[in-house]
Amino acid sequence: MNKLIALLWLVGIYGFQASAEIQVINNNSFEEVKNNVPVNWAINEYFKKNNKLGTIQILSESAQDGQNCLLIKNDTTQVFHLIGALVAATPGDVLRMSAYVKGKGTFRLSIYMYNSENAWLDGLYPQSIKIESSGWEKKDFEIIIPDKEFKDKGKVAEIRPVIVVDSDSEIYLDNFSGQIEKAAIGASTGETSKK
Repeated sequence: MNKLIALLWLVGIYGFQASAEIQVINNNSFEEVKNNVPVNWAINEYFKKNNKLGTIQILSESAQDGQNCLLIKNDTTQVFHLIGALVAATPGDVLRMSAYVKGKGTFRLSIYMYNSENAWLDGLYPQSIKIESSGWEKKDFEIIIPDKEFKDKGKVAEIRPVIVVDSDSEIYLDNFSGQIEKAAIGASTGETSKK
């Protein structure tokens, strides 16, 4: 009984904040395809140089789960970005993303950040992970949405998940997942980690 009273006292002082998780990724296993690109995903052609850009393929014979997986080949000197759909986010939210990967090269799961008027603010890019595996491995990334003003453009209101494949890489991906855990009071922001 004393423990219950102490718990209720702490809740009364500090408040109770349940964390809600929001799913971020649609078509996470690349099952839906239109014009040879996964639905809800797009290639960022900003990094195209000398008319060269990495390529994507939808493969059915190599899937980790379901019918399809994605192969990104980047034999250029530029990075390759495959961007997902916009998702609402607020400063301090924690974004946890993971994907099953195999192949050879380096990649990372990142985000683009936008303000409430859908203007691009910046990107957050964790350090790349090196992959050298013919079998599927799960890789996890965590990003805390920064709580700061971006050059008079405001704060983060939306994000896009981004798959970044570095040059000289051939990376297979499947079962990409992402959840946003709503910010807790006093959360530090702008941090990234990988496993």
